Amino acid sequence: MRSLLPFALLSLGSVGIRGLDPAAYNNPSGQLTTLEVEERSLEYQARYTIQVLNRAESCFYLENMKVGYNVNIHYIVISTKNGNQLDISMRLKDPNSKMVTFQARRKEGHYENYKINVAGNYEICFNNRYSMYESKKLMWEVDVEGDEQDDENEVMKAAINRTMEEFSEESKVILKTITKVRHNMARGRHQQYWIKSKSSKDSERMETLQGMVDTWSLIYTSLLVTVMVGQVFALRSFFNEKPTSSKLMMRT
Repeated sequence: MRSLLPFALLSLGSVGIRGLDPAAYNNPSGQLTTLEVEERSLEYQARYTIQVLNRAESCFYLENMKVGYNVNIHYIVISTKNGNQLDISMRLKDPNSKMVTFQARRKEGHYENYKINVAGNYEICFNNRYSMYESKKLMWEVDVEGDEQDDENEVMKAAINRTMEEFSEESKVILKTITKVRHNMARGRHQQYWIKSKSSKDSERMETLQGMVDTWSLIYTSLLVTVMVGQVFALRSFFNEKPTSSKLMMRT
């Protein structure tokens, strides 16, 4: 059965994501663990930590996407079982329900530099239907680039109104420099985020391995004690045997 998450609109300018309503944080279905959203000028970024139940999928929608926007999607599964990292499937569909990309059963995935060709709402889904028993905890992030074009148009309109061609040229150079700096800063924050997410994955795997070591240590200790007690009782049984008595016939 498909599990769709409650929707709320988180927008920056004309771009938004329909995702999880904060009121659903305590939802018994356990769909959401943490929600982090960062909104910046010239670029839209949203980060989520979600729990996808077994035999279910979680879907989000990128709203008001315009032609020419660039979309980057990154995700990583932080759940582990027996020390091994679990996997998840991801798909992206355009407003016409046409499949843009499908990545099957990956522990970590990236879909970068996708240029929007059809304006509208795009659907992102994380599929865990193939898992019969295991729910998956994952972190994912979406970057939408393209809003800087709107700011550039505003600067160009101001320059035309002042009828100062020289000022317009200088404004373009300054705007490109500022945009480049902001993009570099966004990339730096993005790298820091993925380093943090990998640390979370490694910590959870370490806790799983520690639990396995403790469990098997207890089992082997119990087995050793059982064998030791059995050997003690076996040795004692050798010395508890009574000697056989023989009847002696005496001649008178």
